[in-house]
Amino acid sequence: LVTNWTPALAAGATCVLRRKFSASGFLPDVRRYGVTYFNYVGKPLAYILQTPELPDDGENTLIRGFGNEGAERDIERFQKRFKCSVTDAYGSTEGGVNVTRTDDMPAGSLGRGMPGVVILDPETCKPTPDARFDDRGRLLNSEEAIGHLANEAGAENFEGYWRNDEASAARVHDGIYWSGDLAYRDENGFIYFAGRDSEWLRVDGENFAAGPVERILARLPVVTLAVVYSVPDEVVGDQVMAALQL
Repeated sequence: LVTNWTPALAAGATCVLRRKFSASGFLPDVRRYGVTYFNYVGKPLAYILQTPELPDDGENTLIRGFGNEGAERDIERFQKRFKCSVTDAYGSTEGGVNVTRTDDMPAGSLGRGMPGVVILDPETCKPTPDARFDDRGRLLNSEEAIGHLANEAGAENFEGYWRNDEASAARVHDGIYWSGDLAYRDENGFIYFAGRDSEWLRVDGENFAAGPVERILARLPVVTLAVVYSVPDEVVGDQVMAALQL
């Protein structure tokens, strides 16, 4: 509604809505209707890229795509294959947290947060330390740097969930809007996604974020999707399991 139908309505453009998503039908629909812009949420780019590649894939009317949660590798491959630009942005559906992309943002970053957006320790409600990296880009202090992505100035903008006081209380408390996402921030203020708070595993007495591991696994050319999750272990609390779609 926000990134497809409403802009089309405001601009007087034609909006094409499919009854059901089809990876193989994407490019034929683009050509049939002369589509210049599309939006996505989640993994459609990965699914479309799994269709057989043809020499004329770049011969289409697409100019740009806009969405969120697209893998960095998929975005690069999609732009090259279909000759269009793709912007992947972060913003909570409820409107409480927004992160803005910049031209100088590092690879893998979401961008910089709007005023009030912080990374907080959920127990102390205080900002976490900046992330530190080695010369290979590996996060060295994940235990202390990863926290909850929140907005200290965003609580008044969230009216709550319909007839779900428990969920509303989890999203807004201590005068803070909590996005439900994990993240870390480098010394220049760039924010990196580390998964949902429900994906924060407890391994050997330390908090372990699934998101960064999923991104590393997704770099492998044979991997379409990667999901990291916990398996109960009586000794260490959680063991880390990965499921891959090849």
